[in-house]
Amino acid sequence: MVFSSVTHEIDEIREILDGDPEIDGGATTLSGGDLAVRIFGHRAQKLQQTAEKIKAVYEKLL
Repeated sequence: MVFSSVTHEIDEIREILDGDPEIDGGATTLSGGDLAVRIFGHRAQKLQQTAEKIKAVYEKLL
């Protein structure tokens, strides 16, 4: 069931990234089971806010 939970969390992270026109990025699970997230944008404040949202989703996994 851990895999199902991780998939759900990745979907949530992708929704955060897709829902903001000022940023671009993606999330995936690596072969070792780690989570990789990339966030691209022009404004540091927007990137920080997005990172905080993603962090909150990731903490659900712990």
